[in-house]
Amino acid sequence: MKYTFIYDGSFEGFLAAMAEAFYQGDPPEDIREEKEYVPSLFSQAIKVEPVSQRFKAFVTRLGAEAPPATMRKLFCAYLSGVQNREMLAYRYLDFAFRHGNQAGRFLSEEAVSRMEELFRKVLREAHRMQGLVRFKELSDGVLYAPVETDHNVLPLISPHFIKRMRHSRWVIHDVRRQQAAVNDNGTCRIMATQLAHTPEYTEDEYFYQRLWREYFKTIAIESRLNPRLQRQFLPQRYWKYLVEVAPPEEA
Repeated sequence: MKYTFIYDGSFEGFLAAMAEAFYQGDPPEDIREEKEYVPSLFSQAIKVEPVSQRFKAFVTRLGAEAPPATMRKLFCAYLSGVQNREMLAYRYLDFAFRHGNQAGRFLSEEAVSRMEELFRKVLREAHRMQGLVRFKELSDGVLYAPVETDHNVLPLISPHFIKRMRHSRWVIHDVRRQQAAVNDNGTCRIMATQLAHTPEYTEDEYFYQRLWREYFKTIAIESRLNPRLQRQFLPQRYWKYLVEVAPPEEA
């Protein structure tokens, strides 16, 4: 009988599912987040919790036997949200445990090349979003920035904004995943959230939005405009919340 390991959706649960899968010895039928699991007649479901000694031993093993940055790669795979990311991570780890620090050199191995590609994609988007987040001042003084990203990069970009804006009250709202990074004087938490109504901005905010759009328009050299190249460097899916290119908001 094959096993399907079910976890609670947290990164700790993600790792705990890996730990149980390796403990069983044989490759699992599947590893799934609980909300995505569909029962099957051909495998037995086992729900895991990140509290056992087995989980702790597995984390220790990762540090001792897996290549450097393996934990960071697993975290990025988890944040990616791509389909079957758990089994990709399992196959990568299986190979990494067998080849140690040399595993990353085997780019012809599918699990290695796919993990490296996914790792780069998530980090690239996180780096890009550090420059694309646009805060707007709400009527209560909170700085609010909506984003829609391919991957769940809030945990990766939050430290950047904590460092730069530690003593401000701000929210980076991942609209697609209905969660937000909420900072209050240096204490930042990522939590589930859903807007009950359209945000209300201050009069100054509308003024500065208009000013920024006018500046952006003024410095552009019309004869050198190249929309195709612009989309190449900044994919259009990110434009929605950029003040300088999005449709103006009404005061």
